[in-house]
Amino acid sequence: MPWYVVEYFSLIKGYKALQELWNYTGKPIVVAVDARGEVKNLNALHLIFVWGISAFPFGRDEEDMVTQHWNWFWIEAFKINDNIQKCVTQDNGYVFIYGGTDTTWTQRFGNHIESIKNDSIIEQTGTYIEHFNFAEAGIMTQTKFWFNITNSFLGKIQNVGINSTLKDIQTLLSMRTEKGWAIVSKGQNVLLIGFNEVMMNVVEGFKNWRTSISVSISFDVAFKNYYSDVSKNVPRQCLHFELKNIPSVPAALNCPDPACGLKMEIESVKYKCCHGMQHDEQATENGLVPIATGPFTATTEYVTSTPGSSKNKFTP
Repeated sequence: MPWYVVEYFSLIKGYKALQELWNYTGKPIVVAVDARGEVKNLNALHLIFVWGISAFPFGRDEEDMVTQHWNWFWIEAFKINDNIQKCVTQDNGYVFIYGGTDTTWTQRFGNHIESIKNDSIIEQTGTYIEHFNFAEAGIMTQTKFWFNITNSFLGKIQNVGINSTLKDIQTLLSMRTEKGWAIVSKGQNVLLIGFNEVMMNVVEGFKNWRTSISVSISFDVAFKNYYSDVSKNVPRQCLHFELKNIPSVPAALNCPDPACGLKMEIESVKYKCCHGMQHDEQATENGLVPIATGPFTATTEYVTSTPGSSKNKFTP
């Protein structure tokens, strides 16, 4: 994609007109104009900083599209920690949100991010980094988060079918039972969702890619390039997730991994009926009070595996 930059430090004809027309006050702006010369965005600079080429051609419609794409995640993430919302407003800021079933993994990952954050190259390039350990949130907070993400998934598959947003939700749901996972974002633009060995190797190997960070090569580009290199040397793992207490079994799903896309196997379906009783009613030894729940519910587990990978089964 070509970029045109005019380097001219003296006032030019039409300068005052541009001031009035585009509200130019001397600070850098990027005015997005279409092929017919119509202004689509008076200042797309912030949009370009955060979303890059994914927001092209940088009009208001594209801005609405990209910012709403991850709304389902940020609405819930902001509930985990109030500071997350403050951090993602940084134009040149990167946020790591991570968690997992293994507290040793999450603590180790956090220590590496803190070390990267304080590295001299980060300071020299004016890069802002913050991180949040989801595993440190209370059990109720975590449970509610995953419950709401699951509801987002069910709502999307019911109303709009398969799309990129749905695949992102699938990917996140697949992380729930992993020992470690992390989401990397630039502002509210989620750049990467990774887990286990690959993600840990990237932050542990920071010394191998830190020198590639410069004014011309941003932190996220260097991070994703090294992540891609590491991924090539690690066997791909299964993605699997479980949906509990749903009224019916959703349609067949494809693997959300862009490099795969195979149909996910339905590994198990569990049916349960408790004759209309509520969850808080307890069973007695003589069976006079039946065990719990409302009408028919189903639990479905999806799993995908690729050639050469081992199938990881989820045990509730």
